[in-house]
Amino acid sequence: MGTLIAFAGLNSGEVDIHPEIWLPNLDNLVKKYVDGAGTVAISPIGVPAW
Repeated sequence: MGTLIAFAGLNSGEVDIHPEIWLPNLDNLVKKYVDGAGTVAISPIGVPAW
């Protein structure tokens, strides 16, 4: 499942968990679903990529 589809599923309730979100690459999805719609929550615990 791609990240765009996962976020749409999280938004609609069809998906419960998505294991990773690459930031800042996907900031637009965070703004839309986390900050805007409020239907997706992001864990405060992150893992650095490098």
